[in-house]
Amino acid sequence: MAWIVAAAALVVAAGLIAALIQRNRALKTGADAARELGRELDEAKEQTRAVQERVAALEAAAADFAADAAAATAAAVVTATDDVTRERDDARLTTDAAKARLTALWALVELAEQRTWRLSQGSTIKGGPDGLPGALAMEVDCIREEVGTPGSLAIQVDPPVAPDDAAFALVAARELLAILVPHTQAYDVVVGRTGSRLAIEVVCSGWEGPDDVADDVSRLLAAVAPTGGDLQLDADSDERLRVTLQLPLGS
Repeated sequence: MAWIVAAAALVVAAGLIAALIQRNRALKTGADAARELGRELDEAKEQTRAVQERVAALEAAAADFAADAAAATAAAVVTATDDVTRERDDARLTTDAAKARLTALWALVELAEQRTWRLSQGSTIKGGPDGLPGALAMEVDCIREEVGTPGSLAIQVDPPVAPDDAAFALVAARELLAILVPHTQAYDVVVGRTGSRLAIEVVCSGWEGPDDVADDVSRLLAAVAPTGGDLQLDADSDERLRVTLQLPLGS
């Protein structure tokens, strides 16, 4: 009986020992797993830290790039502004020089017209009528003396045209009269300003012009057309030839 009890005790003891061994193994496995998880957590934290540092570096680089880009844009704007200012100043100097040359041109044209007028009139007086109206009046006088064709002039230009416009108009009017007057018995010239355009109208009485006069008129039109000028031919109520030269004014 005693040996049975002893055997039973041994069996129980063996079971307890096995349970303790299994428990120790389980505890060891759990500790290893905890340590592994700890290592993985540390690695994750390290990776997170590395990512955060990389993001911070990228943000700093982006900020530096934005600052550099802003500085470059500002410099480009300053350079462009300087270029525009320089071009504007150059254009103003060029315009001022051109105006001075045109004013001088008109003064020379007036001198030439006055000299021609004095010669045609046999006059010893100095100078002559001033401005576009005066220059056109002298041209009509010269035609009467040199060609013998009578003519009249009516001019109303208000406000007065600028020197460059006056020189342009006088040369164009001279050419138109040179084409028409030799082939007419008499003529009337009417000059008027409407806004930014000047109209020079020549009405011919007793027109006896040859057909090739049309070629001369066409060449005159071709000369003024690039500036916006125009030329029309028609007949007035008395069937007289009427030629109207339209010229643009710069001021």
